[in-house]
Amino acid sequence: MSTDFSHVRVGADWKPLAPLDAGSDADAPNVIVNPHFKTDVSDWRTSYSGGHTAVAWDGARGKTAPGSAKATLTGHNTNKPVGGDAMELDPGSGSSQAREPVIAGHRYRVSGWMLFTRSAANSAGAPEFGIDCDWFDAATGGTRIRRDNPPPFTPVANDWVHVTGTFTAPAGATHVGLAFKLNNVNVGESFWLDDVECYDLDIPITPPSFPAYVNVGGAWKPAAEGWVRVGADWKRLWPVAWDGGLLGAAGGFPDAASLWTAGAIACSITLDTAKGRTDPPSMAHLGVSGSSVNANDVPIQPGQTIHFSGWAWHDHVPAPNNARLTGWWVQITFKDSAGHGISAGNTIVDAPAALTGQWQEITASAVAPAGAVSCRIRVVPGGDNVHTTWFDDFKVTIT
Repeated sequence: MSTDFSHVRVGADWKPLAPLDAGSDADAPNVIVNPHFKTDVSDWRTSYSGGHTAVAWDGARGKTAPGSAKATLTGHNTNKPVGGDAMELDPGSGSSQAREPVIAGHRYRVSGWMLFTRSAANSAGAPEFGIDCDWFDAATGGTRIRRDNPPPFTPVANDWVHVTGTFTAPAGATHVGLAFKLNNVNVGESFWLDDVECYDLDIPITPPSFPAYVNVGGAWKPAAEGWVRVGADWKRLWPVAWDGGLLGAAGGFPDAASLWTAGAIACSITLDTAKGRTDPPSMAHLGVSGSSVNANDVPIQPGQTIHFSGWAWHDHVPAPNNARLTGWWVQITFKDSAGHGISAGNTIVDAPAALTGQWQEITASAVAPAGAVSCRIRVVPGGDNVHTTWFDDFKVTIT
């Protein structure tokens, strides 16, 4: 499928309309084994004319690139008139023709490129290219239900001819045997075959998809950046797109400042490029008891459940006299369309007591109440003195 796409106008600018997914025939794969003969003729054989045929790889000749299968008539079949011999190339090996699985009722496009040049006069008739499409009810043995053939194709001297046909698998068919043949051949003559295809036309093809843009306060932004309108303001959720459930910088904090903001109580957050749960970086929070890091607002609908998980590492021995200050805790606050907090449904979750010097997972979940359009997650480190806490691998899902 072509990937030569143009541009689309976004505001006053033209944006390239490069497809995110160009679409392809990948959903309907070519079932032919070794269809282009790039290095050999494995999985192909030649037959007809009483065995007086030979198959070889031609590394100098090909339709689009060097490499093709070459069939040569090496002797005359006495059951045929002189010049009336025929030979074919088909998937398989030895005396066994390969059969490809099919679905009864589906249409199949079969094609290949063939080359032949007459070397001597032939009294039996003009040469003809053809395709045999034999439908079977079993992978081996069984019964041949019928044979389909397109009208014959006429070779053109010293040129490749596209031989093709579209066939419908009959009722009861489970496999197909294919053969590309040449009729009315003189002994010593050869034909070449290249770029063979067999596609199921009734398997849906994935259409191309394109990047989208949204107008954010007069500026056009890629929709994949996660912009949503909250009240009168546009908010950027995260630097990754909504992907069916995951929000956030899973795997780390590539840019701490753009993902999270410091809470009202004095503290600072920085990116620590030397420390991380599985690998750096992580977000370092330096602050006193009650300070926090806050996520950007996440859109949500009433009845949906928001799930938070993340990892934290403490360098501080918590005070033993305050249970809340001995571990981390997570606050989930829901907001209405005006940006006001909704008391119903707000959740505060205490994490287990902090273990100094090791990573611990912290989790929290809450169900959005009536009127909720967004929610905010606040993560508060425990402790009663100025200390540093590292955070990593934050993840938010909505179900």
